[in-house]
Amino acid sequence: MSGAPPASYSYHLARQTADALRRQARQIIGVFIWEAENNVAKRTVSYGECVASATMLAFALELYLKSLLLLCRCPVPKTHNLVTLYRRLPDKQRQTILAIYDKSAEGFAPDACVISMSVGQGDEDDLHGNAALDASLEAVLDRCKDAFENWRYFHETAVDGGPRVRLRFEYQRLDWICGAIDLHIPAGTRVE
Repeated sequence: MSGAPPASYSYHLARQTADALRRQARQIIGVFIWEAENNVAKRTVSYGECVASATMLAFALELYLKSLLLLCRCPVPKTHNLVTLYRRLPDKQRQTILAIYDKSAEGFAPDACVISMSVGQGDEDDLHGNAALDASLEAVLDRCKDAFENWRYFHETAVDGGPRVRLRFEYQRLDWICGAIDLHIPAGTRVE
């Protein structure tokens, strides 16, 4: 990382916003998982809150990526696509992010830490296929590359008798990627 990011962008604000979104997403999903694991009859977390959590975590990851791109003095494209943003990072950062992610994911089954939600009528159209999930960082990013847009507009995906649509929220894996990127951003920019 050489020099400061362009003056017209604020990696501080991008990072602070990402931290806030990630905290809120983790809080919602934590309650959702606890209630599911404890067979709570009357749930306090709605499906809408799960959609909000997925949207916030995807957007947090986008902002962490953009903040790191700024710090690395790389061009920041106007996109929500997580793969596009990740691939713009210098090789050195990608390699260390991958190593941190792989360490975090050790011992977890590829299909663990995933919540699936469906909406609509008729036969199900799974946007990710029914094959076993590849848990590699690149595969997770590829499956979740449009997560911000897909989850943000989930309510519009299956209307007027259209196909049933299922999305997977890979909350833990996205959170591990957020954490790995977060470690590359100077501590002085964190909001505790």
